[in-house]
This record gives sequence, structure tokens and C-alpha cells, in this order.
Amino acid sequence: MRLFRALQDRYRFEVAVVVVPLLAILALQYVSSRRLAEVEVIASQTTVARYLDEVTAEVRHVYQDAAQEMLDVPGDVLAGKQFEEIARHFARTDTSTARFLFAGALDGCLCLTRYYHPSTGAIEIGAAPVVSQELLQ
Repeated sequence: MRLFRALQDRYRFEVAVVVVPLLAILALQYVSSRRLAEVEVIASQTTVARYLDEVTAEVRHVYQDAAQEMLDVPGDVLAGKQFEEIARHFARTDTSTARFLFAGALDGCLCLTRYYHPSTGAIEIGAAPVVSQELLQ
């Protein structure tokens, strides 16, 4: 026991000189790693948000262009209720992005709504095609 106490008294300053800086370095590394973890989460969230913004903009651009092309029926054709010409317009455009297309005209109290069927290329009076609802689970 005396030997231990003698070594302790003799090397107390040397041990303190080595241990104190090591503890300070350890504390700084801990603080730095905690801050890095916080910043990493923020950077990851920002990256995901930017990616989703870009995907949304691209999807909006594709569908907006397709809708603009599909709905670009000349006004005189609409005013003249030329449904066969409207059907030819729909047949000329890419309608793969639409569920169904229709054209309607109010003639007094009579509503003339015609639905375009891409499979047949015909525009007919009738009820709206059944649109299936799909739930994402």
C-alpha cells in the first residue's frame, strides 16, 4: 500500500497533465459527433425534399403538357358542336394519360355530353364510363 501511495504522490502531476487533455479531446469529439448527427439528419431531409420537388415538377410538366395538348380543341369546333371533329382531335392526340375524355354543350335546357372512347375512337352520348377507384394501402 505504501508503494502505491508513493507512486501516486510522485506521478500525480504527470497523470493530470496527460489525463486532462485526453478528457478534453474526448468531450470535444463527443460534442462534434452529436452536432454532425444533427446536421446529417437535416441534410438528408433536405435532399429528400429537393428530390421530391424535382419529381413533382417533372410529373406536373408531363401531365400539364399532355392535358394542354388534349384540351386544345379549336373554339369554332366547340362552338359549332362538331362532336365528330372533336373525336378526330382526341384520336390525333396521345390520350394515354387521361382516364376518359368528354365534350359537353348546353343547348337550352338540354345538356349534350358526349364521351370519347379511345379504344373505338368514337364519341357517343351516354353515361360516364366507370372509373375504378384504387386505394393505395
